Amino acid sequence: MKKKYPVAFRFKVALEALRSDKTVADICRENNVAPSLVHKWKTHLRDRGSEVFALSTDANARMDEIEKTKLYEEIGRLKVELDFLKKSLGH
Repeated sequence: MKKKYPVAFRFKVALEALRSDKTVADICRENNVAPSLVHKWKTHLRDRGSEVFALSTDANARMDEIEKTKLYEEIGRLKVELDFLKKSLGH
């Protein structure tokens, strides 16, 4: 079964490999990963890393709006709970 590594971990390892402060062998030993994975992640970051900056502000605005909606829903739910508890306790 293939082991799945978290995105943040792969990014950290690929960034280490791109910096060239350490050898790939050292990075592999420290992070307990195969050299082929380090090379693959490094290449992927180098070739497609610019896509991070290509995210449109519209997409970011939509994500902010979704987050804000979730927060308002949570506030509403908590307010209903608080009102119920106040009525139950007679306050």
